[in-house]
Amino acid sequence: MIDLALAGDNAVAVGLSAAGLPETQRRKAAILGLAGAVVMLIGFALLTVQLLNMVGLLLAGLLISVTLMGVAATWTASLRHRFRWLAHVGLAIVFSVALHMIWEGHRSVVVDLGEVSAYNAALPAPLAITPDQVAAHQAGRN
Repeated sequence: MIDLALAGDNAVAVGLSAAGLPETQRRKAAILGLAGAVVMLIGFALLTVQLLNMVGLLLAGLLISVTLMGVAATWTASLRHRFRWLAHVGLAIVFSVALHMIWEGHRSVVVDLGEVSAYNAALPAPLAITPDQVAAHQAGRN
């Protein structure tokens, strides 16, 4: 679910940026925003291709991703223009995903460093990392 939300945040960002503009500028802003995203995606894809040596698969995935991002950006811009409150929902989703990643990420680092007892000593009991959580994290790494 988190990966899906993060994949959609590019379209939401372009849509939100373009939605507040006049109709004549909205299309140009969406196209330029998507073009910038495409350039960055291609750059990262080329780097990844060099690292993984799977040219066809990665470029096909990139093409599909860029196409879907363009469709989603256009759709979210029109929705955002009609329903102004929708921007707040999108922002809340992106914000909650970011908080979740920060929370789980720092706890993962604590477990990886073996500092669970020091971490638990510094926090109230409801926020402590339980042995079951440590075991689940270690099982997920293997």
